[in-house]
Amino acid sequence: MEEIDRVTPAQIRAARALLGMTQKELCARARIAIGSLAKMEDGPLTRLNPNIVRGLVATLGACGIRFTATGVELAPAIFSSSRATGADVALPAGAR
Repeated sequence: MEEIDRVTPAQIRAARALLGMTQKELCARARIAIGSLAKMEDGPLTRLNPNIVRGLVATLGACGIRFTATGVELAPAIFSSSRATGADVALPAGAR
């Protein structure tokens, strides 16, 4: 199973929150339509567009985000701000 098959809309929202990034900013960096991201994040979707997810995962990964089995984490070596703790952010119950 490919990594993108395990990424959820809640993880994308959590990753943006860790980075303090708006939907508009992420879409500009990932070169996707804001409507696609908004629709995906607002879910519930049973199937995410793999091309969009690949772009989001790559873009967020370049910003220091790692997707984990329980949420997302921000790699501490990427940023020096106080937000960069490297701690795992767990998803709320029922978010999967």
